[in-house]
Amino acid sequence: MEVRAKKSLGQHFLVDLSIAERIVAALNSSQALETSPGGPAPSETFKTLCSNGQTPQAESGKSTSTKAYQTPCRASSSAEAAQTESGKSPSAEAFQTKGVNSPSGKTDVLEIGPGMGVLTRFLLQRKDINLKMVELDSESVDYLMNNFSALEGKLYQADYLKLDVHKLFPAKYSIIGNFPYNISSQIFFKILDDRDRVPEVVCMIQKEVAKRIAEKPGSKTYGILSVLLQAWYDIEYLFTVEPGSFAPPPKVRSAVIRLRRNSRNALIAKPLGTQITKRGAGPITEQADAAILNEADTIPTSLIGASPSGQTNAPLKQTDTPDKGAAENQACDGQIEIDEKMFRKVVKTAFGQRRKTLRNALKPLLPENFDLSSPILQQRAEQLSVDDFINLTAKIIAG
Repeated sequence: MEVRAKKSLGQHFLVDLSIAERIVAALNSSQALETSPGGPAPSETFKTLCSNGQTPQAESGKSTSTKAYQTPCRASSSAEAAQTESGKSPSAEAFQTKGVNSPSGKTDVLEIGPGMGVLTRFLLQRKDINLKMVELDSESVDYLMNNFSALEGKLYQADYLKLDVHKLFPAKYSIIGNFPYNISSQIFFKILDDRDRVPEVVCMIQKEVAKRIAEKPGSKTYGILSVLLQAWYDIEYLFTVEPGSFAPPPKVRSAVIRLRRNSRNALIAKPLGTQITKRGAGPITEQADAAILNEADTIPTSLIGASPSGQTNAPLKQTDTPDKGAAENQACDGQIEIDEKMFRKVVKTAFGQRRKTLRNALKPLLPENFDLSSPILQQRAEQLSVDDFINLTAKIIAG
């Protein structure tokens, strides 16, 4: 699905500078934020947004950008010099954790969908990061290039879902952004595919989806995204953002979450005899809207089984017919590395009929003569942790 122009999607723009400042402060760094020129005065940008909720028009009637993401957007000759913000910066205490540095000594950071530059203005003040941005909407690109002089060579007009980020950052990079809510799941799946190069993500998304991603086993909101993201990232639900922080105010609340890459390098199962125990609900208990649950539980077919390199990682030579012998041999050593393609397939199938027990939900995947009396099959998908799903996948592979 292509990321379309924000106006056509009814985009709600964040206009609360204190919220934007908090989001940027949540991004990992080793240095304090410092004031830097390059952005318009807050009163000019946000007075326009708050008055009518529409995207301000760029000074030039023509687009100043190129659609080829390999070439960064450049400012038009008619753009006036931008003003320096005189407001206060966040305190140094907010930036004491160690960042992931590029060869230049700075943290490479990609902002997805900068829009009108609400987060960008604070990111440009960060002397510890090497910032680049990707934005598809031509009106937003024009506005940014005409109002932020420091964006020369940093802004790319492109669809993030089709972007080859490797051409922007050759090594590791962090991600930040106010993700378009209708494609947030697709963004997360792309991040998963590049997880070994993305150590941290700070983003604002719809609250129900944020809660689902951060949820623990035992909750009705726990689902496919919860399991797949938590397999590779530690998830933190940072804070809720009320509708009044946007122009025009949306009908839903938003939330900011942070993902940090965990230490898992492969999907390693415990001995196949390990039993799975039932779990209670996690700390986040509110129910998610049904429409959001459906959206968050949808995995594009092309993403099932994709590894960070785009290849299927198959240490067990896993196909639709599991290599039972290989699984049993590895199990003798007390552990087994399972195929990620099969893991995703098990998770997706289990939640496809989440009201049923796993015995019924997983019937299409269970080998002939599989032990249907296994305790794990008497539970439902939302009761299993990431490790439980890994162990269950190993049992299915071994038959």
